[in-house]
Formats: sequence, C-alpha cells, structure tokens
Amino acid sequence: MQGRDKNMSTLELAKAGAPIAAQFIKPLIDDWLKPKLVKWNSKKELNEKLEGSIYDNFYEYLKTAYNEFQTVNLIALGNEQIKIGDIYQSLTLVTSEKEEYKIDGYNSELVEKYEKILIEDVAGMGKSTLMKKMFIASIEENRGLPIFIELKKMEEKSLIDIIVENLSMINKEVEKEFILELINRGDFIFFLDGYDEIPFEIQQKATEELKAFFQKTSKNIFFMTSRHEQGLTSFGQFKKTKIKPLRKDETFSLIEKIDNVTKINLAQDLIEKIHNVISNNLNNRQFEDLQKFLEVPLLATLVYITFRHKRDLASKKDEFYEKVYNALYQDHDLSKDYLVRKKKSNLSKTDFFQVLSNLGFLCLKENKIEFKESDLLSLINQAINNVYGIEKEIKPDDVLYDLTKSIGLFLQFGVYFKWTHKSFMEYFAAVYVKNNQSEDILKNILNSQRFESYLNFLDIYHDIDMKTFDKVLLLPILNDYIAYMNEDKSVSDNDLKSLFYNTIFRIEAEERINYDENRHKLIVKEVEESLGVNGLNLVAINFWINKKPFGIMKIVENNKFYMIFSILENKNKSILKMKSRTTSIPELDERLLLSRFNMMNLNSIELEALQLVIANNYIFDFELVKSYKKQIESNKNTTQGFSVEGF
Repeated sequence: MQGRDKNMSTLELAKAGAPIAAQFIKPLIDDWLKPKLVKWNSKKELNEKLEGSIYDNFYEYLKTAYNEFQTVNLIALGNEQIKIGDIYQSLTLVTSEKEEYKIDGYNSELVEKYEKILIEDVAGMGKSTLMKKMFIASIEENRGLPIFIELKKMEEKSLIDIIVENLSMINKEVEKEFILELINRGDFIFFLDGYDEIPFEIQQKATEELKAFFQKTSKNIFFMTSRHEQGLTSFGQFKKTKIKPLRKDETFSLIEKIDNVTKINLAQDLIEKIHNVISNNLNNRQFEDLQKFLEVPLLATLVYITFRHKRDLASKKDEFYEKVYNALYQDHDLSKDYLVRKKKSNLSKTDFFQVLSNLGFLCLKENKIEFKESDLLSLINQAINNVYGIEKEIKPDDVLYDLTKSIGLFLQFGVYFKWTHKSFMEYFAAVYVKNNQSEDILKNILNSQRFESYLNFLDIYHDIDMKTFDKVLLLPILNDYIAYMNEDKSVSDNDLKSLFYNTIFRIEAEERINYDENRHKLIVKEVEESLGVNGLNLVAINFWINKKPFGIMKIVENNKFYMIFSILENKNKSILKMKSRTTSIPELDERLLLSRFNMMNLNSIELEALQLVIANNYIFDFELVKSYKKQIESNKNTTQGFSVEGF
C-alpha cells in the first residue's frame, strides 16, 4: 500500500479528489434532493434562485466533506494526513442482543432495522473514524443525504444553525426554515459525533434540543457517538451498540497497514514480539493490560509508536502513555529514520512533560479538548508559570508550536486547536493530580455532578497512583459493602448477597423490548415505589439469552459506586471473582424483581431466573475484601517513605 506524498497539501488532496467526489455526489443529489425540490415547486412557487442556491450549497458541502474525510490524522504517523482507505481497519458494531454488524461500508442492514443508532464506547475505539467511514460510504453507495455534525459545536450554536452553517458553503446563505422543511421530508442521514464532548454546563439544554429535533425529523436516519454519559438515557429511541474489541488478527492487520504507510518494515518484528510476550505470560496479570491495549484501535497504533522507539512493550497503562510521550518527544516524525525535531520552546523533555501535565489538568477542569487559539495560549501560559525551576522566559506561542509541529499532541483546525485524543489529556492530568493535592482533587471529582465524564481519567489514575485511588475512591465502597454484608446474618450465601450489593434486577420476557425515555423513568419509579427507596439509576437493559428474548434491567442504588466498580472490573482487581451462568432458562409469565430486599424468600422460578443475571458477572469476594480493606487502612495510617535519620 502506498502512502501519500508528504509534500502534498490538504488543498492539493482536495483538488485531486474533486473529480472522484463529483462522480458520486451529482447522482446522489439528483436522486435524493432534486425530486424534493421538483415536488415542492409543483405545489407552490419556489424561487428559482433559491432552488439553484440550495442545490449548489448541498453539492459544495458534500464535495468538501467527502474530500476532507478521505484523510485522517494518525498520531502513530506523526499526525500526517493519511488516506482513510489505507489505514482503516474494519470495525464491528455489537448490540445488546449480540447481533454483529461489520462496518466496512454503510451497512444498510443495520440502518433498515434500527434507523437510530447510538455507538457508545470507551476512549480510543475509533468512533469518529468509523463515522467518517460511513459518511463516505453513504455518498459512494448513494444511500441518502449525509450531514456530519460535531456535537461539541452546540456550545456556541443551535443544532439547526450548525446545519445551516455547514450548508452555506459558497457565500449563499440558506434559509433556516427552508432547510428544516427539507429535513422534515426525510432521506437525510445525520452523523452526530461526540455527545460526550458537549460541555457539561449546556448538556441538559443540548439534550432537550436534540430530543426535539429527533421528534420533528423522524423520517431520517441518525447515528450518534459518545463515551458513556448519563444523559444518553434520554435517547431511548436509539439502538445502543458498542464497538467489538479487535481480535488479534485484526490488530495485526492494523499494524501491517501502518507499516505499509511508514515503510519502516517494523510489523513482522512487532507481531512476533507480541506473540512471544503473550504466549510466555498467559497467567501473568502484569501483561493483561497489554492484551487490552491490542483490542483498542488507538492504543494498538500507539503500541507501534513505543515499539518503534525502544523495541519493547509496555505492560501497564501509565507506563504505556509515558513511552508514547518519550517516543513523540524524541522522534515525532515516525516515517523518517529517527528524525529529532528541534523544540522551538527549548524546553527539556522533563520540563515539557511538566508543562503538559499542568495543561492536561487545566483542560480536565475545563472539561474541553478543543480551544480557540487565544484561550489555549492562556492555559499554556498558566501551565508554564506553574513549572518550578524554569529560569528563562518561555513563550506560550513556542510551546503551542511544539505541541502541534514538534511533538504532535495537538491538531490545528483553522483557529481551533485540540488534543490529538482526549485520553492524552486525561493521562497528563492524572500525572498532575498524583503530584498535587491528589486526595483533595479526587474527593472533589467523587462529589462532582459530572463524575461520569472522569471515568477514563480515573481508569488511568488507578495505574498511576493506586494507593490514593484505593484510599479515596475504593475504601468508602468497601466499608459500605462490608456493612451491608454484616447487616443480615440470616442469609448465609455470601455470593448471593454480594450479587445484590448496590444492584437490583428486574426481569421480563418479551418478543421485542424497546424502552423510550418515559418508560425508562416509569420503570425506575415503579421499582422505587415497590422497594420503598429513592435515587435509583437504570444502567443496563435489553439482553437476549440463548436467542430467547429477556429484558434484564440492571438498576443500581449508588451510580458512582457502580462506575468505580466498573473500573475494578476493567483492572481485573483481585478482590473480585466471576460468577458463571447455568444453561437453565426459566419460563416467565410475569415480571420479576430480584434484590437484597427479597433475596431470603426467592421462589423456584426466581431462583431459576437468578441464573440470567449472573451471566459472567463480577462480584466482590467477601473474605478478600475484608483483607484488602485492612491493607488500605494500614497504608493509610503509616508514614510515607523511610526514616530520615542516619545521614
């Protein structure tokens, strides 16, 4: 596979792609837009100038977006613009019913079945790249009129204003009412990227606006991506999917594609190294993170960076990100043989790392990864001023130059700058927190209304500073769990009690289980009234067992405890153990509610149904939890470090 000429500018790429774009876009507009205009014109007089304007604007928008999305910036390749076809590794969407839809094009089967699809997954799974791939495919396969929207823009504009702005490409302003009328008639495909990047302060308002838009424009197709956010429960009409982790052969295929572009011929050595490390450490928990890295597209590309730099593999997430930084600082241009770019700021690797950790923390507090230049320069200036021992004057502009050109941790889009990926910001922020008032900061995060938005940050922080993580975040859960376990001695089965810690299950059998937002709220209210409790959160619904439809609703009493528990699951924490499900599937003729409130009196049907909810679920191991709690408290009460005497 040939990589593009590095001297070829974005404009040249766009010009080169224009004839290709035209062959797809003109038929698409003629098939999907023109008939609407003709029909409209037959019913009422349509200004001929307006008709020509809307046609031209759609054409220009689709051509520009099509050419723009033909390339992606890949940090593993020094943020060079690479043709998406050269680097895209097919991803698979999975529903809660375990249906799988491979995305190597538009996948009309998925769209015809669900029409509104939510892609909710963790950092680095390739959500945005997948959306761009489908956008391109929707044009090439003539599936409808696609519009791509970055939802973070709702901070400054309404959704319809963003759409109008997108379609006003050639200084011909499009009337808002006219666009809305066109959208209401259907045949549009909306790609809404990054719900989780909507600033917390306006997320509720933006959610209401999105809901109203979906309701008014229901004749269209919608894709939306996000990390996990509580606000997503408002979109019950969307079919929730996740991206299936890469298999090893898919990871190796991605590595080979990167290697084909760089021409370094590294893939064979790296793949062999991965094989050897994994096969020689099958029972070594230390290398479980490495195996998880390889399942995540972004992290798999970063494995390539770290191996390129030092020919070794990281086994922990914090070590992994540090190796990525070292590689980027010392030889950012990975397509050239160990080219070390001079830093305009003249900051050493250590000082630059401190600036980045300060900047990461400031961005984490802002809950943003994209900034106008003036705002980012202000944050960089604060970050520089908080580094002890820098005697020479460092210009924020020079640091920004290094961030975008010399190291490549930021990308520039016009007057905006953004982190190459949010996970880098979270890593550097975690480093800052470890070294600065870590307990106070973690307590503030735990008490924050936007706690969910910090999950990936906390996942990284666990690896950097497990001691403080355990003391501030885990210990309160363990204390609560032990108190719960000791509360009722009449139930002797500790595993059964552990299963119901913080968790309530509602089970029902239906042919097709759909939950809109109103039903979601009604279910939670019914359960609260039935059990006499308040503040419950429905966190998971809609599973199929052995191809038989069962609605299994997982409802938690403390949502923050549940999310911290999910981090422990991800880390395969030693205080957890897994329960397996039997093959028995009960016949249900009514809804069942299984919880700590009725675990003593489960009938035979309920006991059988219980097998559904322990489907390879992790639970706390009571004895190990008690031991681990003592260990945390022992560390908590001891003086840090060794004796200072003896010098």
